[in-house]
Amino acid sequence: MRLTRAGYQDWTGTVSIGSGVTTYLSQTLVVNPQPMYATVSVSSSPAGASVYVDGVYKGQTRDGSPLVSTMVLPGVHTLRLAKAGYQDYETTQNVVAGQDYVVSVTLNPVQNPTTGAISVISAPSSAEVYLNNVFKGITPLTLDSLTPGSYTVLLKIGGYQDWQATQQVTAGQTAQISATLLPSATPTPTKTGLFPLTVLAGIGILFLAARKKS
Repeated sequence: MRLTRAGYQDWTGTVSIGSGVTTYLSQTLVVNPQPMYATVSVSSSPAGASVYVDGVYKGQTRDGSPLVSTMVLPGVHTLRLAKAGYQDYETTQNVVAGQDYVVSVTLNPVQNPTTGAISVISAPSSAEVYLNNVFKGITPLTLDSLTPGSYTVLLKIGGYQDWQATQQVTAGQTAQISATLLPSATPTPTKTGLFPLTVLAGIGILFLAARKKS
């Protein structure tokens, strides 16, 4: 288990958990005299909003627990939240190392939404996501601001067969894709080279026999 908080040294340890027993952990974190990162916690109402920091997708807000980024570099960052059927929220924040920042956003609904979204999860995760053959990121991933229509979604990950499907996008809605990728088939070894070696060996025997006769 690892405990982390901006301004403090990480704590890592092993915790034994017994069946049917609640295990309590109490640990005092040590202040980091020279913190390098800040912590940013993001929540939204409604939940399920995609979070982007400086244009990079970080995940989705969830009911009951914020989306937490623990290794945010100090400096000015742009935070954007997007959810189908709601207006995007965007703000700029100057982040200081060692500080905790809590962002709680109430999204305003769009009266006449013109775009939709696709939320993609996969097993295993970290699969590459291609939308109409254009790379968009890795799972889990939400693709926002999509014009209504039909899209081809392709997932790729090493050691697994590609997964592909066609998804319809409706304005104001988020389509859900949950894909299970199958392991790639292991090629069956073939006995290549055995027949040519046998032929060569036979030719060699005939050659030696011919030399003895001569």
